[in-house]
Amino acid sequence: MLKLSAKYTHESVSQKILRNTSFNIFGIILRTAVYLVIIPFIIHNVGEARYGIWVVLFAFVEYFNLLDLGFGAAVVKYTAEHYARNDIARIGRIIITAFLFYLLLVPLVIAPIFFADSIVNFFDVAHDNLEEATFVFRGVLLIFAFSYLTSVFRNVLIGLQRIDIQNLCDMVYTVLYAVGVVMVLKSGFGLKGLIILIGLLRIVLISVQTVCVFKIAPGIKKGLKSVSGKIFKEFFQYGIKLQITSFAGLFNFQLDKILIGYFLRMEMVTFYDLGSKIAMFIRQMPAVLLSPLIPASAELAVTGDRERLEAMYIRGAKYITFTAAPIAAFLGTMAPTVMLIWMGRGDYDYAVMALRILAVGYFFNIITGVITSMGRGIGVLHYEVQTSCFIALANLFLSVFLIIKIGFIGALIGTMVAMTVGNIIYVYRFNRYLKVPFAGFLKETFVKPVIICLLTGAIIWSGQYIVFSEFLTFSISRINMVIYFIISGILFSSIYIGGLFMTGFIGRSDLEIFAQTIRSVRGMQ
Repeated sequence: MLKLSAKYTHESVSQKILRNTSFNIFGIILRTAVYLVIIPFIIHNVGEARYGIWVVLFAFVEYFNLLDLGFGAAVVKYTAEHYARNDIARIGRIIITAFLFYLLLVPLVIAPIFFADSIVNFFDVAHDNLEEATFVFRGVLLIFAFSYLTSVFRNVLIGLQRIDIQNLCDMVYTVLYAVGVVMVLKSGFGLKGLIILIGLLRIVLISVQTVCVFKIAPGIKKGLKSVSGKIFKEFFQYGIKLQITSFAGLFNFQLDKILIGYFLRMEMVTFYDLGSKIAMFIRQMPAVLLSPLIPASAELAVTGDRERLEAMYIRGAKYITFTAAPIAAFLGTMAPTVMLIWMGRGDYDYAVMALRILAVGYFFNIITGVITSMGRGIGVLHYEVQTSCFIALANLFLSVFLIIKIGFIGALIGTMVAMTVGNIIYVYRFNRYLKVPFAGFLKETFVKPVIICLLTGAIIWSGQYIVFSEFLTFSISRINMVIYFIISGILFSSIYIGGLFMTGFIGRSDLEIFAQTIRSVRGMQ
């Protein structure tokens, strides 16, 4: 595959987007399938409290992503620009400059190792689990430090618009991780064994990504001999604006776990994580359309093709809503069934609650993904930064206040309200920047799929009462739930797709793009 890189250099922007999107789809399907199976396996083997420790410690270390200072996004943007100009040697200078910057900050990442006992004691960890939790925390820090230092190669792959290769690497990693988890836990090594497994796999993954970068663009090696102060300045000016956004993202997706772990119990963190994991599909599945947009919009910005940028924005927003709306509506409607299928019998009411409430917030978060991706590609960042500040502050104050007042559900409501209000404002402001009429934009991209999903969800919701009362009362088993889930999914999809055709939301041009995507997938085989 690597020998075909010259061919891919001459692809059009549309072809690159289709190819990268196709492999994103493969990657997300595999990762979703694996983690749906492996997470219940881990919980059943280590227990809800120990899994809660695992989740909280990873969430805590995620805050060290703030040290990135936006350099990761800058590597993607400027790699794409210089690759479009065929300035390969400059990409080498980007690599060495970013690598040395990360190297200087690694000591800050690993410094908490010396205070691991105190940090772990901050959370509600049972005495019997303290030693294991401390080991895991130190391991997470070391893994993060290594991944942080070498993340430049993954970002260069994305900037080279070779997301297909990045996804292939991630898919192999996912399969090896799943096999390793089963072997480690069945052998009785517990959370300590899991953290060692992840460390070894990360080393292999990053080594392969590094080799791929130099295979695709050998000329990069010429630029590794010199560090560029100009590149550092460009990166800092671009990346510092994204730092606020990164901070907000961590607040929105990690803060609740830490607050629940502090104010409530570790078991509640597990329930939150289970609900949010399923709700995250609302973001993950449509997100396959987004990552190709950053390098693609950067390339169009270099050529000054504003008309195609605007067309990409409207069509991208349309497809994001088309994908995210039915996932959110169906998962919210079928939440109890989803948990029973996934986790088996048990008291997972809190996880169901988390799934339903977060589904709303995550939906409004993902529909702005096109704005975020294209804004980063063309260097228009202030809308993202300002919106991120608003969402982060609103989420912080609402979540803390509501957790204290009403407990677990308060964290969910705080996140949902902050994301919903903040992202609606975000869309409105970006449309004004592009001079796209807001009302017309909503009508073309948002209104029809959302209304159809709400009506379809209501039909499925009503049907649940009949099914449970008449057919499943004495036989609520996993196999029955799987059959019921599949039938409901087919019915939901049929009504939804039929409604889109009847209302004219899907037209001939959309079908042509779908056909091109299929041909793109076949062409890669």
